[in-house]
Amino acid sequence: RAHLIVLACVLRVIASKLLELRTLAGGSPSLRTHHIALGDRDGNATVRTPQHGGIQRANLWSIADDNTLAGSGGELPALTFDSFAKAEGIRTVRYAKVDVQGNDPRVALGMRRLLHARRVGFASFEYSNHWQAPDSLASFQAWAQGLGYATYLVAADAARQRARLVRASGVFWRPALELCTPGSDRRCVIDLIIVEAGSALEQQLLWRVNGEEA
Repeated sequence: RAHLIVLACVLRVIASKLLELRTLAGGSPSLRTHHIALGDRDGNATVRTPQHGGIQRANLWSIADDNTLAGSGGELPALTFDSFAKAEGIRTVRYAKVDVQGNDPRVALGMRRLLHARRVGFASFEYSNHWQAPDSLASFQAWAQGLGYATYLVAADAARQRARLVRASGVFWRPALELCTPGSDRRCVIDLIIVEAGSALEQQLLWRVNGEEA
């Protein structure tokens, strides 16, 4: 059975977020929430918080309030999504949404076994100025391509007043697509999607969003 996974960016799940998740699940009784920290490796990870802002360039994969981290020194036990999926018996993920405020590439690295096995249909990430060097769109799309996934930016199509997928990998990659500067104070937030290259799902996404084939 395929799963839809939402990886939220906060460690304290608020009521409005739970309501949003329940709505997304369409009232399904199978909706489950887990209070865990995800990263690119299993073990302790450093978290950026208001109090611990000075360490924000170290393993910046999540943001939490200081009450959640009381007495932790800014560190929490973390695991990769691959490890989480194995523990939960999740073999196939239809869609994974990742939004972890600046270090989406770290969480993506923790999904590499599932991605390498082509057991993730497609996944969306937030590409932004909160990414930290050496992470970049150039390196991310090349990494995803090596696993057999195409990368698309979700752009606004003003003429049609709707979203449009712009290919940002393979022969379509060009430096001009590197729109966000890692670590910059200039706000830049763009959604990106990776999907198995050449798959029927890629064709479906392009047809539904762009009205065209790959």
